[in-house]
Amino acid sequence: MPPPERLHLIHPAREAAFGLSLLGVDLGAFFVVVREVGPDPALVLLTARALSLRQGGAITFRDLGWILGMRRGGVLSALRRLSDAGAIVWHDEAGRGVLAVEVVRELPGERPLFGPEDTPPFSTHALPTHWFVQVLPLMSGPAGGGRSAFLAYLYLRSRERRDGLTSPVLISALVRSCHLQWKWKARYALWRLQRRSLVAPVERYQYAVIDPRPPSGCERRYLRLLELGLVPPTALGRFALGIAVVAPIVILVLAFLLL
Repeated sequence: MPPPERLHLIHPAREAAFGLSLLGVDLGAFFVVVREVGPDPALVLLTARALSLRQGGAITFRDLGWILGMRRGGVLSALRRLSDAGAIVWHDEAGRGVLAVEVVRELPGERPLFGPEDTPPFSTHALPTHWFVQVLPLMSGPAGGGRSAFLAYLYLRSRERRDGLTSPVLISALVRSCHLQWKWKARYALWRLQRRSLVAPVERYQYAVIDPRPPSGCERRYLRLLELGLVPPTALGRFALGIAVVAPIVILVLAFLLL
């Protein structure tokens, strides 16, 4: 056996603490970005931060696409709007196929004042990053609306008090904060949240905000199909897939009836 030639110094180490992966977010500042830049760019940035924390930095356009229900072009458009607003700085590293993104801590200019009904009770919220890979993709139905419902959920979270209830929620405040434009969109988002048992009415104009339940077996299989690209991420793509599957069956049935 040859004599050893190198020394390996073992550095002190300890086992990492167990716990949830949590993203610290100033939801007040986040909804400022929603108002100033738009809901989709703000949610793209927040989702990218959560995925970066879960995956150790590198994320793919495919991951952002199936989670947010957006095509690659939509994600790129959101990044351009964020860059134009000064929320991020990004550089296309030629030859590596990588966009290097730096997040600016605050938007340039003065921060708008909140109205009394908009002021979040806490300055920072800890959002579990698994919400972005389990809850957000499941919120989109055949007609879409998943991103708006998730924004509404974050807004209700920002209004949550220490006792778990929200202060009186005004539909107009939800419309304004989430940039929904129409009141019926806010009511539809709240209906979707109640349907998924994410909020529950307690008293008039008061809601209990509920933590998301674990996905069922069918929901996990659906998430897996989304992640693999076997189910289109957008509502329009799923509709087209349904037509492509159903149309041949309808044609065969009609042909059989005509024979």
